[in-house]
Amino acid sequence: MRVRRLTLALLAGIVVMTLPASVGAKPPSSCDAVDPGELCAGPLTLDFDGDGVADSVTLVSAHGPIGMSAGTTIISNLWGPKVKEAKDTVVFIRLGKPSRGYLLMDQSGFFDTPIWKQKPLPLEVAKRGSKAFKEFQSQERAIKNDILVLGTEAGIDIALYWDGKTFKLFEPNEEP
Repeated sequence: MRVRRLTLALLAGIVVMTLPASVGAKPPSSCDAVDPGELCAGPLTLDFDGDGVADSVTLVSAHGPIGMSAGTTIISNLWGPKVKEAKDTVVFIRLGKPSRGYLLMDQSGFFDTPIWKQKPLPLEVAKRGSKAFKEFQSQERAIKNDILVLGTEAGIDIALYWDGKTFKLFEPNEEP
């Protein structure tokens, strides 16, 4: 069955796959159904692809299977190789027009670090033209539109951005 092949492929590293129409329910879109104390943020609104239509981002801890709508693309793993002890955390992104879903799976433990246990979460939207946006763009020219800024234990924020084809992480080479 395709699901078994998908699981094996996800273990191999970064995989980009679009799920067939037969996959089922919609992915998480808000924190309403998440248990208290679980990692959850969103939905946040920004414009990743620069089309002027709002896109949304939701970050949740994943326990068990995650339902996905037709055409949802799974990207695993931007944050690094799979770590056996890591809890699965997913970033679900819905690009507004045409409506496309992306499920970014973190199986590396990036979101299991202490900084992601504090409130508020070290997560913010940097709109195109903002000071934070300009700082990232000056180091990574591929950044063209709004970005999601993620805090790290080292104190050096990283940027999640859309490069016109897929999502990428930019990690600056700088001291905190």
